[in-house]
Amino acid sequence: SKFDFGLPGSASLVYSTYIGGAPPAPKDDNDDVGYGIAVDSSGFAYVTGTTASISFPTIPSGGAPNGGKDAFIVILDPSGVLFGSTYFGGTKDDAGRGIAVSGPFIYVTGYTKSNFIVSPGDNFPLANPFQPALLGGADVFVSQINNSLGLNPPSLGYSTYLGGAKDDQGTAIAVDDQGNIYITGSTASTNFPMTGSAFDNILGGALDGFIAKINPDPYTHG
Repeated sequence: SKFDFGLPGSASLVYSTYIGGAPPAPKDDNDDVGYGIAVDSSGFAYVTGTTASISFPTIPSGGAPNGGKDAFIVILDPSGVLFGSTYFGGTKDDAGRGIAVSGPFIYVTGYTKSNFIVSPGDNFPLANPFQPALLGGADVFVSQINNSLGLNPPSLGYSTYLGGAKDDQGTAIAVDDQGNIYITGSTASTNFPMTGSAFDNILGGALDGFIAKINPDPYTHG
């Protein structure tokens, strides 16, 4: 939903829409959930989440989740019309939880249970990764997509796992003017990757928050 709070009452609602799979008879399609949203300077909205629907609207239309459920990336134009849409994931469960936009690039984080090295080409999409393999039951993923080249298939400048031997999940992402990527989320891993200057380098509970900064150069900015 998009609101213009400069307008009074019901006029403030510019658009509101469902995004998800259609209900084929005799039963409904599967669940679709949006978790993250970002807006660029032109008013385009970018949404990520997770879907298990085989009829989730994609551009071009068609396809299905690679696993039980996939992350999705959706772009709506300023009037709410579907501008771009794709599944994003491997042959296991994946979910997008946070999304950011900077220039022509879309940045997405979440979690994946898909291991790239089991079947390259059919599993989670990687590009110039900091961590090239799934280490736990679920790892954070951090991916940069060049939106100027379209979403189908996504053109990756950078895509990596981030995590340890237990379950890890990215929930929010941001990008600075130099192209550095910032991620936060949760980890249950005692071997989650730490730097020497880490504020806290010991897992303090069953689940801790984490903050990570990644510089993907020279892969994405020359």
